Order: sequence, then C-alpha cells, then structure tokens
Amino acid sequence: SDATRVRDKKSKKDKSSKEIAPKHHQASEVFDLQTEQLFSFLQVLTACFGSFAHGANDVANAIGPFAVVISVYITGSVDQDSPIQWWVLLGGGIGIVVGLSTWGYKVMATIGKKLCKVTPSRGFNIELASAITVLTGSKPGLP
Repeated sequence: SDATRVRDKKSKKDKSSKEIAPKHHQASEVFDLQTEQLFSFLQVLTACFGSFAHGANDVANAIGPFAVVISVYITGSVDQDSPIQWWVLLGGGIGIVVGLSTWGYKVMATIGKKLCKVTPSRGFNIELASAITVLTGSKPGLP
C-alpha cells in the first residue's frame, strides 16, 4: 500500500542519516576532558552573547516592516526617526520565543548531530564567531 511505501522510504532516510552522523563524529578530533570542561563554562558566556546578538537582530528584522506600517498609520507620514511602539517590540519578541520553542530544537538537533559533532570547545567557537558576525553586520544596519 501507499502508506507502507511512505513508511519504508522514511525509515531508509532515517537510517541513512543515523549511519552518516557517527562516521562524521568518529573522524572528529577529540580533545581532553579538562579542556572540554573549561570550554563548557565559557560556552555559557558565549551563548548569552550570541542570544543577545541574534535576538536583537532577528526581532529587528521581523518587526521592521510591521513597525513602518504602524508608524505610517499613526503619524500619516514616512519618517525615518519615528519611534517604534512598545507593543510592536513585545509582539516581535514573543514571536521569536514561540518560534524557537516550537522549531528551535529541530534546528539544534540537525546542526549538533547531523552536520557536525558539537562539543563545548567547538560550540564556544561557533557561538563566538556567529555573535561577532551578527553584531558586526547589525551595527551598520545590515539585515
């Protein structure tokens, strides 16, 4: 039946992705436990830094067009320096939280298990580099 074929295709796909990930993980460089423990503390700091950077950038990109429409509706003119309503910022923040809580775990599982082996030392470097990149791009106003 069609349901059996779909299930069989899905199980083959799941099996192949599970087989590929351990091969990548086995080929990864292994660092000593003391180094990984040090980086697990540092990773908490870079996670906070990364959350701030990405959160500010994502909310700004998500609410920008909506904030302009609300501003034009309220003031009747297009002004580059018009203030953003507090409830628009709150709505954008809530939207990001809902999105992360419903789909964020899938993204993290894909990156952490299927793409590469993420250890505390690697996670520290990933988070620090991405936060610096986002803040560097956000300062001049890049999306």
